[in-house]
Amino acid sequence: MTTNLKTKWEKARKRPEVVEFREVVPNREVVDMIKGTTKRIEVIITPRGKIQGSQGKDFVVRDNQGELQILSKNHFYKTYEVIE
Repeated sequence: MTTNLKTKWEKARKRPEVVEFREVVPNREVVDMIKGTTKRIEVIITPRGKIQGSQGKDFVVRDNQGELQILSKNHFYKTYEVIE
């Protein structure tokens, strides 16, 4: 069955929003039994549940409503411009 759905693509720009961010501060260690390595993580609780970030790889971001999220540093720098 073939459908011929035409969709219209629209454009949007991410609104400028000032957020606060910080490095992940480990509060747990996770051991990978297969690799034999230990990873230091921070676990935070959000309205959507528990999320974790890795030390040296992620930032904890607090938005204007005070909600916390964890973003990889790579994604953060692609999305936000650091201001002073």
